[in-house]
Amino acid sequence: MADIFVMRPRVAVLCTCGSEIALTEQPTRDSGRSPLCASCRDAEAAESALISRRALTALVADERGYALHRRILPQTGTTVDHIFVGAGAVYVISDELTPTAEVAVERHGGRFSPLSETLTVDGRTRTDLVDAVRAQCAQVAACLAERGQADVPVVPVLSFSRAHLSRRGRNRRIAGVRLVGPTTLADEVGADGLFDGDRRFALAMALVARLPSAV
Repeated sequence: MADIFVMRPRVAVLCTCGSEIALTEQPTRDSGRSPLCASCRDAEAAESALISRRALTALVADERGYALHRRILPQTGTTVDHIFVGAGAVYVISDELTPTAEVAVERHGGRFSPLSETLTVDGRTRTDLVDAVRAQCAQVAACLAERGQADVPVVPVLSFSRAHLSRRGRNRRIAGVRLVGPTTLADEVGADGLFDGDRRFALAMALVARLPSAV
């Protein structure tokens, strides 16, 4: 008996810009929003990075710190989106592209059992984002230690440019990672601290010397 092949019609998936999305680019899970082609995703990512860059540039103009953008970590070759040397800490900032998504921190356990925290984006577990920015922080801290700056706190930040974040402060923290939006990024990383202008400059120069630019 001859084999019978069932031919299924190919359904075209269109981006919001009207272009057809290649099969390799189509999302494997329903994200709750219209799928985007590679060009539109790149445009949204660039917009997200620009929002953070503008906020940090304003802090630099006010002499509240130094900003480094798109720096390569020599240990792994990965790229840090932004580093801000503030008065209280060095902040490692990762831009996350999740437009209109609901970002939440779910907590389980406590009192009689170990407390566990999970980051969710539109109901899906995304604790991998937390792990990734924490790993980048560890590498930046190692670079500072090599330059004799091991006492400097290095704080991880996830920046969601157009997502919905909780208004409750405790739900903007997970495993030491700060969760911020465009209106709270500057306040978070520009907070007052003990590092004067000379110390901030020295820290920034140490990072510039150790972390090459990806641009």
